[in-house]
Amino acid sequence: MTVAEINALLYSPDHARDRLERALRIEVLSPGWRSSFEALLQSQMSGNAGLVPEAAAHPASPAFRTLG
Repeated sequence: MTVAEINALLYSPDHARDRLERALRIEVLSPGWRSSFEALLQSQMSGNAGLVPEAAAHPASPAFRTLG
């Protein structure tokens, strides 16, 4: 798989099971990407596993203030 194919697989809404399994067979895949693909493979969700509502609920640290 090319870098572009891996990137599209992670960030597009289409996560074909066979493509996820193929990506996970790439030995040099980073641990972070590997865990994202494993999470997608284990779930029925679409999109990036790290961008689900629970992860997006707190986009910034509570210590940050709104500029205005």
